[in-house]
Amino acid sequence: MGKEDRTTFGQANHVLTLISQHNPSAADLDIICDGYITDLVMAAKARTLPVRDKFREACGLVKLAPIPLPPLLIPRGTVTVTLKERHNPDEFYRTRSGLFVQPDFRAGVIAEANPSEAGESFNLKYADLGRDASDSEIEEVLGKSHFFGETQVCAIVADFIAKQQNGEDGTLLNGGRANLFYTGSCVVDVHWYAGRGWRVVVWSRGGDEWRAGRRVFSPAPKQA
Repeated sequence: MGKEDRTTFGQANHVLTLISQHNPSAADLDIICDGYITDLVMAAKARTLPVRDKFREACGLVKLAPIPLPPLLIPRGTVTVTLKERHNPDEFYRTRSGLFVQPDFRAGVIAEANPSEAGESFNLKYADLGRDASDSEIEEVLGKSHFFGETQVCAIVADFIAKQQNGEDGTLLNGGRANLFYTGSCVVDVHWYAGRGWRVVVWSRGGDEWRAGRRVFSPAPKQA
């Protein structure tokens, strides 16, 4: 049974439940006895069921107001990362127990990054996706200056991982959902994997659609 069939059966069951809660009128009985609901199910199976607006128009029903889309990005806060010690990305980003580092991340990001000194600070803002979106849609909403430099993203992600080493709650989502950081060449995806550790991987920008609930980080202006 396909998704359309299950949806139609569910709606038909809902109609029958509503009717059973009241004394059925002659119109209600016509719907049941004339096989109207069965026709809807068969139309769904044949993929000939019209879209809801056209169906309502054919039935002489009032057109429904469009359902508004949720915002693409739902702001969740800002954070400042201040390094307590010198960060060497080449040393930190090596696969070990609790951390998987994709070779492409080392080749494309680590190779372009430099060490960061203790005391350096980075201001960030982050938001969760309110609906499914592509990289281009996300980047359009983020606007100008949403890229991290390779050195920046390495230091920031390392600090977050150190604070949530065992998958604790924190700034990074820890339920398997992606935490995204855009650079000029790729998008860095950091996620907690199967309760066993963090994974740091990269994807080409524009090649994916991200599901709602993922988290997006971007640089924030320095606080005065």
